[in-house]
Amino acid sequence: MVTYTQSYQNPISLTNSSPKRVHFEDEATEDTEETYSEELSNSEEISEEDYSAEDEVSDDELEKGESRLVLEEEKEQKIELLSEEARKIIRAPEQGMAIKAHSSCNFRVEKPSKGYRKLIYGFDITNQDILDAMCYFDVNSNIIINRRNIEIHIYNRSEHDILLKPYEEIGKLEEYNLEEEEIVQAYQLNRNYDLFALEEGVTENSEPDDETINPEMYAKLEVGGIESDVEKKLQKLMHRYKDIFDWNNDTIGYTQLIQHKIIVEENTQPISHRPYRLSPVESDYLLKELDKYCRLGVIAPSNSPWAAPVILVKKKNGEYRMVIDYRKLNAVTKKDSYPLPRIDDLLDTLGKAKIFSALDMRAGFHQVPVEENSKELTAFTTKYGVYHYNTLPMGLVNSPATFQRLIDLCFRPLINKCLVAYIDDLNVYSTNTHEHLTHLEQVFNCIKIANLKLNPEKSFFFKDHLKFLGYIVTKEGIQTDPSKIKKIQDYPIPKILTQLRGFLGLASYYRRFIKNFAAIARPLHDQTKTSKKIPWAEKTTESFETLKKLLTEAPVLSRPDFNRSFILVTDASRSGLRCILTQLDDNGHEHPIIYASRSLKTSEVNYGVSKLECLAVIWAVKQFRPYLLGRKFTIITDHSALKGLLNTSNPSGIIARWITILSEYEYEANAKDRSRRSLVPIKLRSA
Repeated sequence: MVTYTQSYQNPISLTNSSPKRVHFEDEATEDTEETYSEELSNSEEISEEDYSAEDEVSDDELEKGESRLVLEEEKEQKIELLSEEARKIIRAPEQGMAIKAHSSCNFRVEKPSKGYRKLIYGFDITNQDILDAMCYFDVNSNIIINRRNIEIHIYNRSEHDILLKPYEEIGKLEEYNLEEEEIVQAYQLNRNYDLFALEEGVTENSEPDDETINPEMYAKLEVGGIESDVEKKLQKLMHRYKDIFDWNNDTIGYTQLIQHKIIVEENTQPISHRPYRLSPVESDYLLKELDKYCRLGVIAPSNSPWAAPVILVKKKNGEYRMVIDYRKLNAVTKKDSYPLPRIDDLLDTLGKAKIFSALDMRAGFHQVPVEENSKELTAFTTKYGVYHYNTLPMGLVNSPATFQRLIDLCFRPLINKCLVAYIDDLNVYSTNTHEHLTHLEQVFNCIKIANLKLNPEKSFFFKDHLKFLGYIVTKEGIQTDPSKIKKIQDYPIPKILTQLRGFLGLASYYRRFIKNFAAIARPLHDQTKTSKKIPWAEKTTESFETLKKLLTEAPVLSRPDFNRSFILVTDASRSGLRCILTQLDDNGHEHPIIYASRSLKTSEVNYGVSKLECLAVIWAVKQFRPYLLGRKFTIITDHSALKGLLNTSNPSGIIARWITILSEYEYEANAKDRSRRSLVPIKLRSA
C-alpha cells in the first residue's frame, strides 16, 4: 500500500494537499515478491521513521537532482527494464475518485525502490475512460519535498468529469535503469502517452548548488528593485532554467504538445499568386530573412501548388517585418472556434497582486509545428523561389486560436492562480517576493516541459507595475496606458468616417474609466450614420474634446476583491442608462471598479421614470453578472419606487421577465442617498 496525494488545486504546489491511500499493486509473482521485499517497506504506509538519515535529501541536493524529461526515441537503446516486479499498478483509492472537467488531479506516489541512484520512471495510462478523454499528463519529480516521491499530474481536458470506482486501475508505473551517464533533454511525446521523469544522482560533473547565472546573461534581464537575498535566489533560479531562454537570438523552441492543422473547404482548388514587386533594399532584406528562417527550420523550400505573396512592413526602427498575405487562404479555411480570454476577465484575475513579471516568447508562433499535410497550404512565393512553413506563421486565421490552446494546455494548473496569459503575452503575478519566486519556478517548469523559449531582453521581473493589453496594473489598481492616451490627445478632428470610427474605437477601449461614456459619445456615434464627409457641428466638437479631456484625467480603478461584497449603483434618464460597480475598503471608503453606460433603444424612449430605473438595474446586473452571480451584493438606485415595481403581486410581460432575471441574484435594494449622487453626474441626469 503506497500513499499519494490527490488534489484539484495547483498540481505544481502540493503544500495544502491531503494525503490519501491508493493501491499500488505488484504484478510480480509470489516467487519474486520475497526478493523484492528488501527494497519495499512492509508497512501499509511508509513513515518518516522507515528511512535512515542517509535516505534524507536536503533542498540543495534536490536542486542538483532536478528532474529532466527524456524522449523515449532518443533513449530507447540506453534503457533497460529492471525486472517484472518493477512494474506496478496504480489504482484509485478505496472511496473512488473524480477528475473534474478542465481540472487536474495530482498523485504523489512513494517510490518502491531505494536501491538505485539513477532511475527512469515511466507511467502508462491504462484506464480507457481517461484515454477517451484525451487527458494530458506528466510525471514530475522536480518540485518535490522528498526525493522518495514521484508526482503524476493528470489533466482532464474534456467537458465531462471522469469518475473512477474504488480500486479501479488508473495506470502502470515502471522503473528503468539508465545505462549511460549522459542525460538527454527532451519533452513529452504527444502520440503515445509515454513520459519519463529522470531522477538524476549526484555525479562528479554536477554543477554546484549555489552556482548563479552568468553575469553577462543576467545583465540582459530587466529586474526591479529587490533585496539582495531575493536577487541571489533569482540568479540561482535563472541558472537552473537558463536553457528556456534564447540568450543569443539564434534559437527558437519547438513544442510537441500541439500541432497546427489547416482544414480548407471541400473542393477547394490550390490558390497561387504572383510575388509582389519589391525595391532593391526590400529584396536584400527578404533574402536575409529567408536564409535565417531556413537555418532555424521555420521554413523550407517547397514544391507546393499553393503560393501566397509576401509583404514587407516597415517598422519604427527602419527595419522590415516579413508578412505573408494569407487572405485568400483564410477565406477558404474552416474557422477554429477556440475562445480567446476576455480582457476584462484577465484584469479582474490580478486581484491583490503587488509584484509582476512579464515573459516574452521568442518568435512565439514559430515554436508550434505545422501538421505535415498542412505545410503545403502555408506556401508563399518570392523572387527567390517558393517556401512553406514548418512552424506556425502569423497571418493565418486560426493561428491565435492554436497558440492560445497551447498556452492553456501548457499552463492550465497555473492560469488565473499566478499567471494571466493572452496568446503569447505571459504575465506572472504574486503578493510578495518569496511567493513570486515560487510562481516563477512553476511557470519555468511548464515552459521547460513544453520545450518553449523565452526572449530574455524583452522579459522583465519583479516589477511593481504591469503593462498589459493597453492598461497599467499596479497594487493600487488599474489605469490607462499613457502611451495610448497620448494618441487620443494628439488625435486630430476627424474629417472622414474612417478617422471618426478609429477615434471612437480607441476611446471605447477605455470606456470603463469614463462615467456616462455613452451619453458623452452619442453625438459622435450619430455622425457615423452619414455616408461621406462629416458635417461637424458644435455639439460634436464638444463631445470630441470632452472625451479627450476625461480620458486624460481618467481615475485609477480599483481591482475587484471577490472576498468582499459589491455595491451596484444605477441611474437612468432620457439620455441613457448608467451604472457603477464599487467596493468599500477597510476604512469604509467607496472605490469605483468599473463604469458602464449605454443609450436608450427606440423601444425604451417612452418608458416612465420607474420603469427606466428598473431597466437600468436589469441591464446593470446582466452587464456585471460575472462579479455578482453567486454572492450577495447591494443595489443602490435613484428611485425608491423600484422596490414596489419589483414586488408586484401579479407581474406580467416585461416586468415578469425582469423579476425572473433578478431572482437568480442575492441582493439588497436601497434608495440612493445624497452622498452617493456624486457617483453619477447630476448635469447628465437632467438631459
